[in-house]
Amino acid sequence: MIFDYYDIELSEEEKQWFAGDGKELKGSILKGNKRGEAVVQLVAHNDRQVLGETFFNGAKKSEVKALRVLLKSEKVAAQKISMDALHFKPKTLSPIAKAGGIFLVGLKKNQKILYAEMINNPANKYALYQRRDKPKKGHGRLEYRYYQCYDIHEKVVDERWSDMNFQTLIVVERKREIANK
Repeated sequence: MIFDYYDIELSEEEKQWFAGDGKELKGSILKGNKRGEAVVQLVAHNDRQVLGETFFNGAKKSEVKALRVLLKSEKVAAQKISMDALHFKPKTLSPIAKAGGIFLVGLKKNQKILYAEMINNPANKYALYQRRDKPKKGHGRLEYRYYQCYDIHEKVVDERWSDMNFQTLIVVERKREIANK
């Protein structure tokens, strides 16, 4: 969708994106704990090669702190990185912005004030780009997705976000229905 919106054709070198994500070892949660042993990795989108990884025990640390360890390297932070909404925090995104990297991260209601600012911004009344995907069937359901893009590079946000260099807000509306078998 981003490539369609900006009408961009990337070279193979420019297509280097990395996903920052954590996975918990199934069955590793000890009685009384909420989380178990987990690995956090930065993995290349195109060939699944691991750029970096670290481990943590859910009883003592978190995926957020573990990913921040990987982003301490300016070489790593200067990459293009996609992450879950869990990582939409200034301490996580700041090293990427300062290193000249690019991030694609979900914004959900876990950041109540920024979410409200973005969704309720009058400048976001008209999307610069829209796309409605054909319904996809999988896992016993139909999923419909509708995307809208807004230019937010001049949007004034709370001081703690001011150095993040926000450029584009992509709103994804998703509707799921149980599919007839």
